[in-house]
Order: sequence, then C-alpha cells, then structure tokens
Amino acid sequence: MKNVVLSLISLSLCCAGLAQPACADSLYDRVLKTEKIRAGYAPYPPIFMKDPNTKKFSGIGFEVLSLAARKIGLKLELTEAVTWGTMIEGLRTNRYDMIATPVWAVPYQPPRGQPSKP
Repeated sequence: MKNVVLSLISLSLCCAGLAQPACADSLYDRVLKTEKIRAGYAPYPPIFMKDPNTKKFSGIGFEVLSLAARKIGLKLELTEAVTWGTMIEGLRTNRYDMIATPVWAVPYQPPRGQPSKP
C-alpha cells in the first residue's frame, strides 16, 4: 500500500513539476529533502472545505491527501486558497507544489498544466 501511495504522490509531483520553471533540484528531490509538500487548494464542498470559525480543513479530498502524505512521511502544508482561474499560475510561480483539489481537463480551453493520468 505504501508503494501505491508513494507512486500516486510521485506522479502528482512530477506532473506539477512540469508546469514549473526548471531549477537545480527537481520538485521531487526538494519534497523528499524537506519532507514537506506544499499544496494550494480550492474550496470545493464536499471535497475540500475550511471551517471559517475553527480554520480546520475537512472533506474527502483533504482526508485522502492528509493520509497519503502521512503514510509516506511527508508533512502536508496547505499554503493558500486558490481559484479555478489562478491555480495553475501558482504552480508555475512556485507558490505551492501541487493542487490539492480535484482538477479536470476542459476540452474547449487550451491546456494550462499537465494533469496526472489515472
């Protein structure tokens, strides 16, 4: 199970890294070195929610990502709430390493990032 989870997160990191400028260390190497993954998220009930009173996150997307990160020894850092129009730009400018909310390709728009393949 740990190998499957690591493979899924590795694939997400590789795909997120394709949208970012090249640098000396790969995104994958940096995440493994720091043992932390930074994620932008779009509030999308019931998938990903943040309680305005307690500031705690919930939803199936949050639970799956938290569990996957914990299983492979990574700390999940939710860096900022993003919108559907700005999330790819945040990847490109290195504000976060991945998008924690499900994103799907829209055939009538030009590609803005590299989605993972199931």
